[in-house]
Amino acid sequence: RDGGGSADNFRPFRLELMRGELEPDVFTLVLRENDDVAALREELASAKDAAAASEVAKGRFLAVVSHELRTPLNAIIGFSDMLLHEMFGAFRDPRQKEYVGLVRESGQHLLSVVT
Repeated sequence: RDGGGSADNFRPFRLELMRGELEPDVFTLVLRENDDVAALREELASAKDAAAASEVAKGRFLAVVSHELRTPLNAIIGFSDMLLHEMFGAFRDPRQKEYVGLVRESGQHLLSVVT
């Protein structure tokens, strides 16, 4: 211990236990520094944190994009429904009603894709 806080007072070590060749009841212990493995563990933890942050950012992005697409699509679908039901008068040309129906179907398809 260096007298400082206890958080940084530990170092990683690797302990190897070997049995004696000539005397099977005699063991040798070898204590080695293991800084490489500790550095890899820290790097892995940092990578996991970055991946988790990336997942959160991706989720937020998709939620915002989904909301921004749904709002106008719902308006398009709603107004095309009103036109299809001829709430503001009849169409002069039957193709107009067909085209409004295509707009509505396309809007519903895109909304299902976004959902």
